[in-house]
Amino acid sequence: MLRRRNLKGQELAEFGPTLFIIFIVVLFPALNLLYFLAAYSAGWYVNHMIVRELSVTSVSNWGPVVYNKIQQWDNSSLSHFTGYITPINSINSGTNPSAMLVPSTNTSSSSPPLVRVTTNLNIPSFLNIPYFNNVPGLGKPVPMTFSEQYPQQNPD
Repeated sequence: MLRRRNLKGQELAEFGPTLFIIFIVVLFPALNLLYFLAAYSAGWYVNHMIVRELSVTSVSNWGPVVYNKIQQWDNSSLSHFTGYITPINSINSGTNPSAMLVPSTNTSSSSPPLVRVTTNLNIPSFLNIPYFNNVPGLGKPVPMTFSEQYPQQNPD
């Protein structure tokens, strides 16, 4: 004989596992993705801000200019929101961000050299999700490298 299903209270038993799946599989990774997009954009902006300033500065003044730009970034609210992804800790060694003059790819002899700045950042995760501690972006920081070049302007 076929028994009819009791329609009272069955949804409550399925609610707990559903919440677990929604939070762990959908909501927390979506928040991490939104944060990663904001932090990636902020890292690109730091690199862009430095290369733009160095393109109008003489090469002998690059060290203080980079340090001042990093300090300005560190004092901004966007830096605080993104969890201090700034490369200020390694600026004293001169390796991050690294700036250099490279020859122009244009074959014309009057082409100015290019200023290339490369910045390496570790973008931390916004929320550490259990069970995904070794996945970059969900529990482990994501290493990013930003590189941009501008033509050297007349700094004098």
